[in-house]
Amino acid sequence: MALDSPGSVHIPWYATGFRGDKLEAKLIEIAAVAPRYGATHYAVYRSRDDRYRFLQIADFNSKLEWERAKAATRDSWQRVSDTIERAVPGDSDRDGK
Repeated sequence: MALDSPGSVHIPWYATGFRGDKLEAKLIEIAAVAPRYGATHYAVYRSRDDRYRFLQIADFNSKLEWERAKAATRDSWQRVSDTIERAVPGDSDRDGK
């Protein structure tokens, strides 16, 4: 994506074990925040072939807007990871929590 041209960001996700439904709910919640960070459109898709595979898409008018949103995405992922770890025992992201 050029600095001033529009583009889409595709973020693949994969749930492990029986966490697919919880991950889907959290991804939908997080994706809805994208417009606050400059996204013009967002969506979350769940694969029909592999129910643990997801694709989060966000459209931005420029790379600068995506760079601003990237930090928010990292923070969001940490919240998802922590929520899932509280619901299902284990340290899936190995952060010691």
